[in-house]
Amino acid sequence: MLFRPIIYLVSSVLFTQAALAALTPDQVVTNVGIVTSISGDLNSILSGLTNVETPAHVVNVAKTVTTDLESMISKLLGDLTARDATTPFTDDEAEPIVDALRHVLLSTVIGKQTIFAQFGLTGPIAEVLRRLEARIDSFSSSMTDLVPTRKDEVASAKASLDSSVRNAYTKYEEICIPSPLYPAVPPVCASL
Repeated sequence: MLFRPIIYLVSSVLFTQAALAALTPDQVVTNVGIVTSISGDLNSILSGLTNVETPAHVVNVAKTVTTDLESMISKLLGDLTARDATTPFTDDEAEPIVDALRHVLLSTVIGKQTIFAQFGLTGPIAEVLRRLEARIDSFSSSMTDLVPTRKDEVASAKASLDSSVRNAYTKYEEICIPSPLYPAVPPVCASL
């Protein structure tokens, strides 16, 4: 947790520099790696969350989730801003970029939805997930332009990431009724 502010500071500097000039393949890999790191941190935090937590702890974790997802959005925006000044990369330069894109997943977010639903905290998370999905679409289109020799692989990584975000978003959009018998009986949730 102590390193998170340092990572955000360093990544902000990297993304600001990238936004002012053309991107290099290494910068794109680094930037996607930062998003992957945030995703990994988020998964670690959520893995420790159980249905016997205090409401205050769940509220704090929900704030961390929304903050981390917001950070992902802003990191992706940095590359989008610099995209116009960047020429397409060669096939060799594209390979590490595609590999980096494959590592960002949000599966743990889905599994913890009932805990957040019990305390009425799914709305803000769903909103950020919706915005993340839109940013991923823009980012993936931008990456397709930057790595034209690997369009199919970028499309595959995008499809996997889109599926992960869409599944999480759909789950958090459900209408839920908290359970008076929680945690023995989870909240009742239904899709719109």
